[in-house]
Amino acid sequence: MNSEDPISIPNHLRDGWHVAVLSKELRKKPLAMEFFGEPVVLFRKRDGTPVAMQDRCPHKNLPLSMGKVRGDQIECAYHGWQFNCEGRCTAIPCHGPAERTGKLRFRIPTYRVIEQDGWVWIKDISGNPLEEKLPRSLPRDKNHRWFDIKYQTIASPDLILENGMDSAHTCFVHRGLFRSNPAQFINVVIRGTNDRVVAETKGENQKKSGEKDLRVLTNKKEIRHVDEYHYPGSLQIDYWFGKSHLVTHLHVTPNDTGKTSVYIRMGLQFGFFTRAIYPVIWLITRKVVKQDRAILENQQRMISRMGKRSFHHSLADMSAVMLSDLYKSGPRANKPEWEQEENVSFKL
Repeated sequence: MNSEDPISIPNHLRDGWHVAVLSKELRKKPLAMEFFGEPVVLFRKRDGTPVAMQDRCPHKNLPLSMGKVRGDQIECAYHGWQFNCEGRCTAIPCHGPAERTGKLRFRIPTYRVIEQDGWVWIKDISGNPLEEKLPRSLPRDKNHRWFDIKYQTIASPDLILENGMDSAHTCFVHRGLFRSNPAQFINVVIRGTNDRVVAETKGENQKKSGEKDLRVLTNKKEIRHVDEYHYPGSLQIDYWFGKSHLVTHLHVTPNDTGKTSVYIRMGLQFGFFTRAIYPVIWLITRKVVKQDRAILENQQRMISRMGKRSFHHSLADMSAVMLSDLYKSGPRANKPEWEQEENVSFKL
């Protein structure tokens, strides 16, 4: 990422899978989205298979998302031109006597799409589809209760991902909701590989100062906390409170310059108390998202105003630094077995 262009997006990210939309949001009508600054239309074929292509009719440049789905084709709302799932024109209703759609050589650019775990994923068409990795499988455990949150924010994807792995900010941005004042030293083991960064926190338990926050759920037991970044744009955040468990899946998808769609799925399992705690966790999560969104958008405005980033890191930022390096450089194709490990300690 160019330090002089603080909201640029590394081009290699286009080769990775990103969430385009929640499965339940893609129904019979075409759906418009932006993917790395390009307009995209998504629709379903008759058998329910999702399709994605450039959201622009080559005839008069009207968004195809304004049209209708006809069987396995999408029809432009302006003049009724139809296109199949490969992006080829299959019908021109108002054609001349000598015109044949089969002879037209233009086609609309399409995207590779897969539906998995309640999300529709999208990526650029590149490489051999038989050799590429599919999105990481994230099935919903039946013992957990789940909810989804989706929003768009004016912040760069990597800032959102770094925020998700940043434990230190929770003591201040989410004071009283998630954590309270830093009062104990914790140890973090951070492991980086070719396509992920994993940070495991050890030594955290309920504060002895009498401050109350979400950690009252631990009953003074040590919290097990693991953050995982998976290239290009996914986080998994796990908290175990004894036998109880909170898990968050967060995915970021670049829309256009400075705008990012964020998809959050949270699952909770607190045994007999799960049903009662569910609405409390839902409310707390929405509050946390609102607080983080305000921080990130103001951070992005300042970076844009100053024209570049100027970060000075502490030990508490080590996992974010490793995440940022992988995000900016991409997987090391010439070093598939590459690994790095760091052990840090800081107050939390």
